[in-house]
Amino acid sequence: MTEVKRATKELLNSPLLAESLNPQLIELFIYNQSLGTIVNCILLDDLAVGYCLYSIENNSLSININSCFQNQGLGYLLGTKTVEDVFNQNKSEKIEITTLIGRPSNALALKMGFKEISRNEKEVFYKLSKSEFLNII
Repeated sequence: MTEVKRATKELLNSPLLAESLNPQLIELFIYNQSLGTIVNCILLDDLAVGYCLYSIENNSLSININSCFQNQGLGYLLGTKTVEDVFNQNKSEKIEITTLIGRPSNALALKMGFKEISRNEKEVFYKLSKSEFLNII
């Protein structure tokens, strides 16, 4: 069963995520949640296989899925749920993200409803407003 849940220390210490997250990063995520940052994990059969962090400070979104579980739509589910949490909790009226040119994250951003606002030789910049997102879901 696939499920998105608010990250806890236990979820972030899940064996698959623990390979890519050091203990200091886990502590930082938990601390940031206490300040209002949203960190969600995606569970696949009760095992955390990825996380999504919305940073209030930077008004940005970061999605990380374990490489063994990529290209299965999990990033979309996780990202969409986190964006929904951001807008439902009135954390922001818009979210901005940056991706590297030529990466799968560009297709994910577009699938989630983000609109390209600019680019340079290395990066693409996207924005998604609350009203645009609500029209998609």
